[in-house]
Amino acid sequence: MFVAAIHLTAMELILASASPRRREILSRITPDFSVIPATCPETADFSQPPERIAEQLARQKAENVYRTHPAALVLGADTLVWADGKALGKPKDAADAARMLRSLSGRPHRVYTGYCLRGPSVDRSGHAVTEVFFNDLSDEWIAGY
Repeated sequence: MFVAAIHLTAMELILASASPRRREILSRITPDFSVIPATCPETADFSQPPERIAEQLARQKAENVYRTHPAALVLGADTLVWADGKALGKPKDAADAARMLRSLSGRPHRVYTGYCLRGPSVDRSGHAVTEVFFNDLSDEWIAGY
């Protein structure tokens, strides 16, 4: 587990993500941050273990924003859903999302969240893993979700 004491008033904190959920989570820790989504293409070596893939993607985002804000502390993150030995990407549309939820219904899968904290004197990355088990999901529930 990574724990760092960083004096945030000394430098700007930037979240390198457009995710409303990540913005909400970070605002619970500190209200004093900017949001600048990374603009780089997400590329990863999918032959690597899922935790490494999530970390690679988080690092790409943090580095992309850090390059243009080198005096700031930049937080990048990426989440990867892993089932049946492969990553489930972002759904293309509502039908694809429903297909993914049906494939996870009634069974376990893992969610890997990679993070990278990049700043003038900080270069840390890591990941968290969550074991998730969905109950059987009805078509009605999936359609409503």
